[in-house]
Parts: sequence; C-alpha cells; structure tokens
Amino acid sequence: MTISMSEINKLSVSERVILAEKIWENIPEKSDELTLNSSHMKELDKRLDKLESGNIKTVTWGQVKRKLKKVVVVNDY
Repeated sequence: MTISMSEINKLSVSERVILAEKIWENIPEKSDELTLNSSHMKELDKRLDKLESGNIKTVTWGQVKRKLKKVVVVNDY
C-alpha cells in the first residue's frame, strides 16, 4: 500500500498522530538496523553534552503529559 503526502495532509491532526504512532510501532527495535548520518550523530552528541553538563532544564514525563493535555484534544477510537 502506498499513500502520498497529499493524502496524508488531508487527514485530521488526530488521524496523522495515529498514523505516526502506527509507523513508529513498526520501526525495528534492533539498533543495528538503524543508521544515523554524521549530522544526526553530532546533534545527539551536542544534546548529550548539554544534558550531562547540567546546562539544560529537564522535565518529567508527567510534566510533558500535563502540558500536552492542555493543548491537545484526544479522541478515543
């Protein structure tokens, strides 16, 4: 099955989120099957350095969920 970007863009935001979740669930769990290019590795290294140095503010998963609940309408399907 092939779906075009124009078809995806016709979906509601909720439908696109569900589609993204379904795609994410099907990404292989084996890390050796996934490759990162050098720019992605540099960005990840930069973010890890910031985290380890304490130069960024972290938030808990609970904080993220509370903030999302304020801005996202969730439809149960």
